[in-house]
Amino acid sequence: MNGLGNNFTSNIYNVLFYIFIILAIAFIVFESFRLCVLKVFFDDSTIRSINSFFGGSNNESSEKVKPENNKKKENFSSGKQIIFTAYTADWCPHCVTFKNESYGKLQNYFANNSNIKITNVDCTNDNSGNTKTRAGNSLQGFPTLVINTVVNGKMTEEMYEGSRDANAIISYLKGL
Repeated sequence: MNGLGNNFTSNIYNVLFYIFIILAIAFIVFESFRLCVLKVFFDDSTIRSINSFFGGSNNESSEKVKPENNKKKENFSSGKQIIFTAYTADWCPHCVTFKNESYGKLQNYFANNSNIKITNVDCTNDNSGNTKTRAGNSLQGFPTLVINTVVNGKMTEEMYEGSRDANAIISYLKGL
């Protein structure tokens, strides 16, 4: 019986070792996983430093949020403008998937369309949880997809609740 116990203990240690190796590889390879783990132990500046060491992005193309001043003023004097905004956080796996699979396609599709603007607000470092939409509404989760329509200077806002597939969003925006 003693031999069986030692064998069982040895197997447990082997399993734990392999789990550790898999988690270490995931930490190095998958930025979203790394950010989730780092968020538990470190402050934002340390997280950015560690993430950049591993070749992580700083999302400089995204609009960074300052919780106290996160509403951008848009000046549209006439005509109809549509602003599709994705409020995302790098630690959110759904946001990472949306940005990898849909956001770039949306930007490319509407790049030459002066009536539809595609934007991203990066909420990764907003520890206050006070990020608001352009109309001042609170976010309920990530990613939050918002459509602001401006007609003759008057803005309306709706939360986009449809499919997060780029083609579905493109169809929806074209129908507005």
